[in-house]
Amino acid sequence: MGGSHKPIIDYGRGEMKCSECGLVLEDNIVDQGPEWRTFNEKERRERERVGRPNDPGSHDWGLGTETGRSNNRRKDIKIRSLQSKLRVAARSKRLVTLLSLLHKEAAKLDVPKHGKDTAAMLLRKLSDEGLAKRIEPEALVVAAILYACKVNKIPKSVHDVLGTTGIDKKSLWNAMERISKISKPGASFRPQLRPSEYVPRIVASLSLPDFVITKASEIAESAYQSGILSGRGHLGLSAASVYVISTLLDLKKTQKEIAETLNITEVTIRNRCRDIINSFDITVVL
Repeated sequence: MGGSHKPIIDYGRGEMKCSECGLVLEDNIVDQGPEWRTFNEKERRERERVGRPNDPGSHDWGLGTETGRSNNRRKDIKIRSLQSKLRVAARSKRLVTLLSLLHKEAAKLDVPKHGKDTAAMLLRKLSDEGLAKRIEPEALVVAAILYACKVNKIPKSVHDVLGTTGIDKKSLWNAMERISKISKPGASFRPQLRPSEYVPRIVASLSLPDFVITKASEIAESAYQSGILSGRGHLGLSAASVYVISTLLDLKKTQKEIAETLNITEVTIRNRCRDIINSFDITVVL
């Protein structure tokens, strides 16, 4: 096949041809799609013969079945009760509890489905390795959500989580220690969130102009790359970056105002500002 051709597939004729000159590049191509045609969403749902994809947020991966209904209500209740007992094995009861809490807490924190799915996989791994025992289930679920947000680049901070869920900080850190034991071996579970990704939310919450985002993100990213973060919180560095840029652009927001908006301390912002100013030789006139 020539490199200059731009192939397209015509399943009606079973041919692959160049979209520009019409040259047939390959024939007798097998159509991998369904043998039926549909013209609207309703027809598609009625004719599909495959189930939905696996759901890690369900203890049986969403592969369970539901009983039908009959004219005998008492019989239906007994059958559903029996099915419920058979559906959940004794060893899966803790996982069922954790996943049920996951749906509840993820809804509170407005976590999208891909973040919730990652948290569900973390909880499954914890349960499989026996690390979900003798620990507060709510704290473990919230810690899994927080870690999943970091993996999926969803800007949720510890302060957001603690303020919304009511979990105390000590319980959260204990749960995070459990998660760290299973997350180290797998690269897919390593946090990908960078400080600069908090900047747009901070700028919006402070009602600052959008152009602040660009420069503040540059500072946050440069600080992150230089290593001055050294285990410190991403939110504090991002808040300090916004503070420094807004001050340089004469769009002054006080450290107290930023701290109260983000539910962090003024000391945190002040220390991160000092790190940024010392590292990048910035002169700020207050």
